[in-house]
Amino acid sequence: MKRLMRYTLVLAPLPFLAACGPDAPQLPVFSDPSSALSAGFAGIAGISDSDAKTWRNNDPRYALQKISWNFGSGPLFSSYSISAVRAHYAHAAGLTGLGQIIAIIDSGFRTSHEVFDGKSVDAVGAFGQDGHGTMTVSVATGDTSHMIGIAPGADLIIGSYDSETGMAAILNRAKNQGAVAVNNSWGYVSGGGTLIVSSANFQSSFGSGEGATYYNALKDYAATGVVVFSASNKNTDNHSGLTEGLPYLKPVLESGWLTGINVVPTLNGSGDITGGTLVSAACMEAARWCLAADGAWEGAWDGSDTDYQFHTGTSFVAPQISGALALLAEAFPTLTPHELRQRLIASANNGWIGDFDGLIDFGNGVTHGYNWTFGNGFLDIEAALRPIGGASAAMADGAKVVIGQPDIITGTAYGDAVTQALSAHQIYVTDAFKAGFEVDAAVLAAAQSARAPMAVASARLFDEGLASVRRAESDPLHMGSGQSLLTAYAGAIGSGTAGGTRFEALTPGPVGGDTLGLSLLGQQSLGQGALRYGVTLVQGQGGPLGLGRAGTVSSAAALDVRVSQPFGGGEVNLSGQWGLAEASGVTGFESLTPARFSRLGVDLGWRGALVAGDRLALGAALPLAVTGGQGVIALPVSRSAEQWSYEDVTVPLAPQARQVDLSVSYMVPLGHGHELALGAYRALNAGNVGGAETYGAMVAWQVSF
Repeated sequence: MKRLMRYTLVLAPLPFLAACGPDAPQLPVFSDPSSALSAGFAGIAGISDSDAKTWRNNDPRYALQKISWNFGSGPLFSSYSISAVRAHYAHAAGLTGLGQIIAIIDSGFRTSHEVFDGKSVDAVGAFGQDGHGTMTVSVATGDTSHMIGIAPGADLIIGSYDSETGMAAILNRAKNQGAVAVNNSWGYVSGGGTLIVSSANFQSSFGSGEGATYYNALKDYAATGVVVFSASNKNTDNHSGLTEGLPYLKPVLESGWLTGINVVPTLNGSGDITGGTLVSAACMEAARWCLAADGAWEGAWDGSDTDYQFHTGTSFVAPQISGALALLAEAFPTLTPHELRQRLIASANNGWIGDFDGLIDFGNGVTHGYNWTFGNGFLDIEAALRPIGGASAAMADGAKVVIGQPDIITGTAYGDAVTQALSAHQIYVTDAFKAGFEVDAAVLAAAQSARAPMAVASARLFDEGLASVRRAESDPLHMGSGQSLLTAYAGAIGSGTAGGTRFEALTPGPVGGDTLGLSLLGQQSLGQGALRYGVTLVQGQGGPLGLGRAGTVSSAAALDVRVSQPFGGGEVNLSGQWGLAEASGVTGFESLTPARFSRLGVDLGWRGALVAGDRLALGAALPLAVTGGQGVIALPVSRSAEQWSYEDVTVPLAPQARQVDLSVSYMVPLGHGHELALGAYRALNAGNVGGAETYGAMVAWQVSF
């Protein structure tokens, strides 16, 4: 039984497309790389896809792998191997695999090659000089002026596959030193063909003697680390090889096993994978733990200490997987190699492989499809570094807030006060695979938007702006421009007078929850004008003073003052409310003080402004807005990549910007019960959010019967 290296010598001329340019740009490097990566996920400051492409495009070491090649007279392939697995995204964020160890078992190594410079290299046993092992090292950990590999900062354990006893020694060394992966770019052959996975071949290879010693070392290491094997390069094989398919016979190994196949991806104009050409054996029995990558690389060779050559094969897929594990181990130091392996599988790009032959259920709401040919799909390092299966924050009160489903929903009276206060902090969140990230704490809250479409704004104009010139003679004193505390809630408002006291009642409407409200207003003459004063009480869900998800109840009490005074041919109407609101059952807050709020409005109205019988009104208002109050939230704050704790953060409830409403309306009779109404409405700092605007216009035709 022999062991065979798994690469292909490409004989056709190769037009290398290496670019020259300035040194790599100095993009931001974060002390905690997971922070940068999660920041990209959250859509805030961090490493974006554009940043990563800029990093890649300005460093000729990446462009070195942008190669057109073929097998003899076969079809021409276009490869960009290091970019296809999105390693540049990790590099741009500062990840290199620093502090991690990759063990590589191969045919031999030229350890004097520059690709070994600056690394800790632990050589186990004797081995000869060989280009294959040298190139495998360069793909996994290369970092020279000529090329860069997947995990350029990782250190090495190296040794030969010449004997099973020697390989067992390497595996034992890898376990003792905590190597994240043991890379194997070779496989067993017999009679000129791949030694396939079968019980008979397992027994003959590992049933006794040195073979049993080697198998036991494999099993011992795979119990905590990840063994990576390359598949056969023969795309005519009908079964997986013994080594890459070993967990098929011994399921105990699967949690610590990965296999790599060689696939040249087909990319669209955006760089997304839309298909792939298999240029090696398929995954077959190894499908559940199999990943694809492009094995076409220009890497270090053994002709000299600066020799580089082009080769392709599964031999150079396996070290990409091993390097990816090292990058993930640096980004997520609290995760085990087995948990990192799960991330690589769950995040692999399988959207292009067609029908699935099976589904891996990770038991945490995440599943991943695989098929017999392409396994789990294409290795995607960027996706593995992003949250998988969503992310959530564990709050101090025991609640778990799912990112994207905020528990603190603030009504428009609060504006963006809560989200602005939280945005000054970063919180610790975990994804479905227990990986930790930092995100902007503002994701815990969301503000209701006041950016109404024109139809909504026009309806509001009709209800409010025109009311100032259409009030009944029996009620010359109205609320004035802008929403009152009652009209700000959804529901039906009825009114009446009893014993000189006017009342307005809010009853639940078809939307808006079980909200109830009542205004009691007394009236006093002011010459030709009038003064109305009293109180308004509201209790219900949501609305402008809501603070929390559906089911959170808020209560509000306000002092009402309304003044109406005629002048010349018109009338001025002033109105205001000042009050307190208190919310109960709001998750996230440890404590809340009552929120102070106010509303002010002024209307100017004229009858006969342009023609007899017409009515013109101008309005300006400061709608309901919180003016004081605060809450305390215990945020899960990240101290480092491995530690986090809760920190009490005081959150002011008053927005920094206040909404200003402006309106104009005009009604003119056209005779025979017909009336034309025109109006326009504009809100500055809409929803009490600085810079936000909403507006509308209306043309209405009214017929009276």
